[in-house]
Amino acid sequence: PAATIALGLLATIAAGGLAATQLSLRTSRAELLCPQSDYNRRWLSYTAEFGDKEDVVLVVEGARRELLVPVLDHLAEAVSAEPQRFQDVLHRYDLTKVGSKGLHYLDFKQLDEIEGFLRKAEPILRGDWAQLNLGNLAGWMEAGIERVPLQYRPQAIAAMQAELARTAEGLAAALGPTCSYKSPWPDIAAAAAAIESLGSNYMITDDGRLGFVILKFAETDTENLAQNSGAVDRLRQIIAAAQQKFPEVRIGLTGLPIIENDEMRASQFSSTYTTVLSFLGVFAIILLAFGGALHVTLIMTVLAAGAVWACGAAALAVGHLNLLSASFGSILFGLGIDYGIAYLSAYLTVRKAGRDVRRALLEAAEDHGPAIAAAAVTSAVAFFMVGLTEFRGIAQLGVIAGMGLLLCWIASMSLLPALVLVVDRRRADAPAPVPLQLDGLLRPLTDRPYVSAAGLLLTTAGLALGSRHLW
Repeated sequence: PAATIALGLLATIAAGGLAATQLSLRTSRAELLCPQSDYNRRWLSYTAEFGDKEDVVLVVEGARRELLVPVLDHLAEAVSAEPQRFQDVLHRYDLTKVGSKGLHYLDFKQLDEIEGFLRKAEPILRGDWAQLNLGNLAGWMEAGIERVPLQYRPQAIAAMQAELARTAEGLAAALGPTCSYKSPWPDIAAAAAAIESLGSNYMITDDGRLGFVILKFAETDTENLAQNSGAVDRLRQIIAAAQQKFPEVRIGLTGLPIIENDEMRASQFSSTYTTVLSFLGVFAIILLAFGGALHVTLIMTVLAAGAVWACGAAALAVGHLNLLSASFGSILFGLGIDYGIAYLSAYLTVRKAGRDVRRALLEAAEDHGPAIAAAAVTSAVAFFMVGLTEFRGIAQLGVIAGMGLLLCWIASMSLLPALVLVVDRRRADAPAPVPLQLDGLLRPLTDRPYVSAAGLLLTTAGLALGSRHLW
């Protein structure tokens, strides 16, 4: 037994070291999908082109625009001062450079008008100013009308008259007392004026009550379940300081990275809390069932060793955990402990008949070992079958859980007997603990089998009615 325990301890240390150095946690949802699926490949192509970082939004709420502007400037300056955490900070937009791209913002009709105007004005633009004298203008207009088919000449003449009226108004304004300029092409001038009016402005809603600062995290933390917790905490510190400086406004934080971080933090805390409670609950139930803490402690120790072995095997076989496969520990606690319970229960039953420790361990293995092995192998095979699915998150969970169950079975049938032999041999004269007797509770069910079967069928039928709500 000493050699078995030493070998188990070495295996546990080696598996723990392997898991600590080689087993990583990948929190990206892309890790859950099949890399060969069309959807995932399109998504990866998209993120390679545009990035996969989502926006973080700082929201400032105030009574009027004048209160928001200094707060937005302060927040933008504060986050921009930490480029190692935050990037792509945007709190105001500058559209002055859009003017060079102004033609992109006109419709096709306006573009046609501009093109026609340029064709007509081409000689003038090339320096032939003689085209602007009245005689040439009249000849140009007459030639233009002659080129138009007869059925469209009334419209052409009306257009020429309207253009002459605009030209006359422009000349009158230029020669008048104010010597002002009035464009003879108001549509083109209006479009140009709209483009020229574009300038720099803050990201504030039209009613002036909400302002925004948008940014992205510089680095995405993919090793922790709650990603970017350090950056999120720092943002909240900046917001808290700004809130004290500007008490007349309210400052909030939102965006998909913030929501995900809050959810994962709450989930991480809850899962840790429930894992501890479940461990203690399992310990308490087994303690009640076996009537002694010593053997229960041995079962839980062996289960912990099997879980560590499973982590080492996961590091070798897969190399990482995803959001789904990270929950394989719950499966090991729920199913892996059954093998130790079944074996130890058989051992205590044989000890109760008067066998010594070694003989009781051997008889328990002979009588119940095949059944325990069959249970472990069938459970593991069921999980391995899940590994055939194309959904990578579930597939990895199936492979890791299947390996873990087999390793828990090996630990229960090798390490547990060695520990029991070492412990109980030193206290051979002590009475074996008496497992919880449930004969009194089960006897009514066995005494009336037909009633029990009918009740079971009715209960099954009643519960089956709820299955329609699953789809």
